Amino acid sequence: MPGSESAVQGNTEILSVVGPNQVYVDGTRLLASGSFPSDVERLALTEQVIVAALETGRIDEAQALLAPLRTRFETVPKDTVQFGSLRVARLEGMLLEAQGKHEAALDIYNRALVQDEAYAPILKRKVGLLLDQGKTTDAMKELSHYLDHFSSDLEAWTMLATLYLQANMFQQAAFCYEECMMLSTHNYLFTTRYAELMMTMGKPKLALKYFSLAVEITASAGGALRAWYGLRQASKALIEEFNASSTGKGAGKKGKTDVEEDDSVSIDDWKELNRVAGERIMGIYSEKKAGSETVSVVKSWLQTV
Repeated sequence: MPGSESAVQGNTEILSVVGPNQVYVDGTRLLASGSFPSDVERLALTEQVIVAALETGRIDEAQALLAPLRTRFETVPKDTVQFGSLRVARLEGMLLEAQGKHEAALDIYNRALVQDEAYAPILKRKVGLLLDQGKTTDAMKELSHYLDHFSSDLEAWTMLATLYLQANMFQQAAFCYEECMMLSTHNYLFTTRYAELMMTMGKPKLALKYFSLAVEITASAGGALRAWYGLRQASKALIEEFNASSTGKGAGKKGKTDVEEDDSVSIDDWKELNRVAGERIMGIYSEKKAGSETVSVVKSWLQTV
């Protein structure tokens, strides 16, 4: 119905494959032509053009386009209903951000989230604004709250993991990467990052497991170089851990570590993994025809691990 939120729910993919400047130029021309199959299409395009205008610094033009939407979807605040359209509220907030009025934008986002606490576009805008203001702790809380409602948002889990890492909250970051791995099982980068985090947390055996998985995921391409580097480091750490344990406590003749009880893997397995990882690293550089200086640096590094 005209004037309702549903009237703004059009196809927002129009012109989405080009950059914001082109969206603004072509979108403005289309709006001026007035030829649209429906009012929904016109409103959807108007929204895109406003966003494109803000992204390209055309603040006055964005404000002019937003004015009729503001009038059309205006409502009298009552109880928790603050806005006639949350999509227009988002545009209002973005305009205030572009004008440098961050606190006013934050106020709009907060009031909109009272109306619908799970409205994803505004939740994401609020998180981005908090990060721009350096309020990392608040951003993490909001992002965590967002993921309570949208647990399948891979991008949000990745962002939250990064924020936790920056705050040295490794256990929380690990949980985020576990979610990423479940959502994207064939993406070796999440597996590799998780393995690297396990190394940081002093868990080389678990790191070795996930570096191996990352190599397996990328086996068709010969394994990812980053994962092979990780395998080399993790296996070296386990060998050193075993040797330290043997010296301090006296290892069994079978060559098994007693630092972490595991009769299924021996030090010989770790040595073999370490050797294979080193060979594969050099093999990848050879395949890429790396320069002699690069190869020399890699060889020197391998001698240390």
